[in-house]
Parts: sequence; structure tokens; C-alpha cells
Amino acid sequence: MPVILGRPYTEQTPPFWLPISFFALGFSGWLAGLAALLGARRTVLAGAYTAPGVLAAVHLLTLGFITAFMSGALYQLAPVLLNRRLARPRLGAVQAGLHSLGVVLLTAGMATARPAWMLTGGSLLTIGLLLLAANLVATARGARQRPVSGAFVSVGLVSLLGAAGMGLAMAARWAAGRPPQPLLPWHLALGLGGWFAAILTGVSYKLLPMFLGGPANPRHSPWVLGGLVLSVGLAMAAPHGGPLAAAAALLAAATAALYLGDVTAAWRARPRKPADAAMVAMGLGSLNLALSLALTAAGLATGGVVPWAGAAFFLYLNGWLGISIQGFLSRILPFLLWLHRYSRRWAEGPLPRLTDLLPDRWVRSYTWTTTGGVWLATAGLLLREAPVLAAGLLLTLAGVAAAAGSALAAVGERAPEMARFRTPSPG
Repeated sequence: MPVILGRPYTEQTPPFWLPISFFALGFSGWLAGLAALLGARRTVLAGAYTAPGVLAAVHLLTLGFITAFMSGALYQLAPVLLNRRLARPRLGAVQAGLHSLGVVLLTAGMATARPAWMLTGGSLLTIGLLLLAANLVATARGARQRPVSGAFVSVGLVSLLGAAGMGLAMAARWAAGRPPQPLLPWHLALGLGGWFAAILTGVSYKLLPMFLGGPANPRHSPWVLGGLVLSVGLAMAAPHGGPLAAAAALLAAATAALYLGDVTAAWRARPRKPADAAMVAMGLGSLNLALSLALTAAGLATGGVVPWAGAAFFLYLNGWLGISIQGFLSRILPFLLWLHRYSRRWAEGPLPRLTDLLPDRWVRSYTWTTTGGVWLATAGLLLREAPVLAAGLLLTLAGVAAAAGSALAAVGERAPEMARFRTPSPG
């Protein structure tokens, strides 16, 4: 049975609309989160990271942007990793609806200090995430392939559900008039170290060899997985600091160094040709992870939360996760378009390349615009200069808007390179 071209492969993949709907939600969440952060910039510079407007902006980025994108990527990649059809595609549509409404209610409740809205929105989000986990578990059941990336996904899903549970518990404490802060370290450890880091690292280990042509089994992947699990566990065991928290920070840094070493090895092992736009985005994302770790180390060394923590957190979310997602999406989106619209027509004449659907020059333009904005905003956070932060956020917004517009143009096949191809009906 062919697995690259033709009908059997497209039947093994989820419907085209499923990952695309989550990517659209992700772009909306990214734009909304940056706009909310722009409005709350003076509060951020004052170090009031738990102020209502700042909390709303952060959760628009973490849930509305990153979690939405990762959900769409998992729906697309799980069947590829496991060589099995997605068990329940319609549950994905239900999750998309719950996710959208949940993010709106949760962040609106945070911005306006309405705990009931937060509880309702958080509950809807958690139900949707449970559907995601159940769908992926049902897909994996009976699968013969157990790739190393699947272990990262498993850790990420468990961490995601734990972080969601902690978030609900924090909202319940707030509604009852009790301080939610005691649960915050666990919420952050599970979300940042478990869900985000495990999923992006696991997806990287699957896609980097495909994109760069490097080794299929990165050397340090088992150690990276173990380091992630242990560092999150140590951080949760020491929510108020102390030697265990320091050990967790050191282990997380060592784990990140191993991961970055694998990325560098994959980059060096690629065929000797100029790096395309997707490779550049992935390289910039890895650089931003290293810079975020350096800022975290500087904050720990100086004992200062402001401005180091805010700058490191912003760079982690938008610089590593955001730019990396842009890079992966610049390959995943045109592949999906080609697969569903052209794979059955491979014998009928010339077909477009992936870079015809989403030209490299578009990807380079919005990647560098977004990266420049992220770096400028990070500088504004470090210098505690509102005009610099505002300029950086506006430039980042411009880059993300350009990326969203490019994705929309690719779906509509409006790139000039597509003019010479006869446009088929969507599959």
C-alpha cells in the first residue's frame, strides 16, 4: 500500500479541516495575546505579573496560541507517528469549540476578576483537553510502532492535564476567597516544563530529521526525556525554593543543553546546501531557547525577579515556542495542502512544490519580522522601557499578522508561483 502518494495515505490522515481549524485558533490567540500584553505593558514593567490584565494576556498566549497550535499538530502527527488512522476526528471538532469558548471565558474572567467565568472557561478547556487525550490514546491503542516521540507526547499530555487541573483548583480557591498562589509553582512546572517543552521537543525529534535529513534517532533523546520528567518532578517537590529547586533548575538547563546539542548535530548533518526558510526559523527558535535560559540564569544569579523573569518568560513563549511553531508550520501547512489537493493527481501532469504553495520569501520575511520584534520587546522588558517594549510588541504583531496572512494565502493558493498550475477542488 503506498504511503506517500494517492488515496490510501490521505485516508490515513485526519480530515484537512481538523488541524487547520486549530492553526486558525492559534493565530487568533497569538494576535490577541500580544495585543493584550501591549495594553498591559506598564503593569508588566512594574513587575505585577499576576495583575488581571497580565494574567489574561499570558493565558491567551499559552492556551489560545500555543496549546491550540499543539493540539492541531498532534491531530496531524499522531497518525503519522503511529501509522494508524485518527480514532475519532469528530471529537476534534468538539474540542475546537470547547477550546475557543473556554479561552474566551477564562481570559475574560481573568481580565475582569470574575471567578465564575474563570471556572466555567477552565472547565470547558479541561473537558476539551480530556477529549484530545482520549482521542490520542484510542489512536495509539494497538499500534505496532512506538517511536521515541510518542513518549514525549505521553509526558506532555499527562503534564497538560495536570496543569489544567491545577488551574481549575486555583480558580476555585480564588472564587472561595482563598489565595491561589500556593498552587502556582506546580501549575508553571507542569505547563512550561511538562506540556510545552515535552511536546515541542518530541515534535522536533520527529520533524528535524525529516526536514534537515539528519539522523533519524537523535543521540540524546532518551536523556532529554528523562531530564524533563525529573526536573519537573523536582520543581514540584520544592514549590517554595531551596536545594531541590536549585537542582531542578540545573537539571533543566543540562537537559536543554542536550536537546540543543541534538538540534546542532541535525543541522550539521544536513546536506550541504543553503538553509531554507523553515530551517532558519527552527535555528532561530533554538537560539531563543538558549537566550531564555541565559536570562533565567542571570535572574537566579542576581536574585532578581524583575526584569529577568518577565524577559525570560516572554522569550521562551514567543521566541522559542513561537518562532519554532512558525518554522514547523511553514512545512506542515503546504504539505497538508499538497497531500489533500494534489496527491491523487500525481500522474496528471506538473504539480506544485511545497515552496510554490508557501514561498520561502514569505516565510523568511515574517520569521525575521517576528524575531526582530521578540528581541526588541525582550530588550524593552530588560531595560524597563515602555516605548521600546511597545515597539517590539507592535513589530511582533506585524510579523504574526504577516504569518497568518501568508497561511491564508497558501490555503487559497494565491501565491504567484501557483498561477501556472490548474487549481483542483479541495480534497
